[in-house]
Amino acid sequence: MATLDPNPLMVALVQTATAAPMFLFSLPAGAIADIVDRPKLLITGQSCMCILTALLAVLIWGQWIAALLLLLLVYFLGVSKAFISPAWQAVIPNMVPSKELKQVITLNGIGVNIRCAKTIEDQYRCNIYYLLKATIPPNNFCLTRGGLGDVLKGNSYI
Repeated sequence: MATLDPNPLMVALVQTATAAPMFLFSLPAGAIADIVDRPKLLITGQSCMCILTALLAVLIWGQWIAALLLLLLVYFLGVSKAFISPAWQAVIPNMVPSKELKQVITLNGIGVNIRCAKTIEDQYRCNIYYLLKATIPPNNFCLTRGGLGDVLKGNSYI
């Protein structure tokens, strides 16, 4: 998004388009997951996500993507994710022996926390790179942003 429209609002709307469907559709998605056949719901949701991702890849590859179209596709990916998440959580007890269920649920929670920690790690890596000029190689996040001002602004969110 930063290359399509460098407006900070548009960049922030990408995260909003990703997270808003989970907020908006969690309760109805949970009810639907209880009513319909869960494997069919999972296959349908994953198929929608696959099609949307392929469409996004083709649009980016052909350089036909626009900022609003990107937001729309990301939003519908989030909707698909919101609808399959309750079904995934409901089928875990069917896939795992009951004596291992606590460990599997814990591992799933750790996976979520690791994704959050990766975001924080990227920010601190940028801090070290820009502020201390350390030998830690920067990641693409550091190189595609605007430098020290963006690093300091990013720290305000941690």
